[in-house]
Amino acid sequence: AAAATNYPIAMGGFCPVSLAVDRKWKKGQPQFGAVHRRRTFLFASEADQKKFLAEPDRYTPVLVGYDPVKFMNTGELVDGSAEFSLTYRKEVYLFANDASLKSFWQNPSQFTEGLRQAMLRTEGNRTLR
Repeated sequence: AAAATNYPIAMGGFCPVSLAVDRKWKKGQPQFGAVHRRRTFLFASEADQKKFLAEPDRYTPVLVGYDPVKFMNTGELVDGSAEFSLTYRKEVYLFANDASLKSFWQNPSQFTEGLRQAMLRTEGNRTLR
């Protein structure tokens, strides 16, 4: 828990497991947190936390919740928001604003191909997701 305070909260504090499994945005609880890829994820329950810890990349949004359009266009890591999110090909994408979401939706393959390449790059022997 102490280590979790050193990394920013991902997904606005919503539970990634609830979103992936139930397709519901549930607020996570601070007592059920975990750090993954330098981001702190919060979970709705201990059971969700355990699921996540067993397979974190399965439940993590694309680019760990950063806006993929901003990243592909500028290289910046800007937090995405639950307000501007979508599921595309069974993957959750979070966007910083409506303009980014619309830009993605106009030509998703433009971004998904570039993101696929970025995700293959390693960071200390860890694949960026």
